[in-house]
Amino acid sequence: MFLMDMILMIVSSLVLVI
Repeated sequence: MFLMDMILMIVSSLVLVI
């Protein structure tokens, strides 16, 4: 389930940037 963690982190970064 590492993929989910990676995706979650990427989404969080994008949300923070926006």
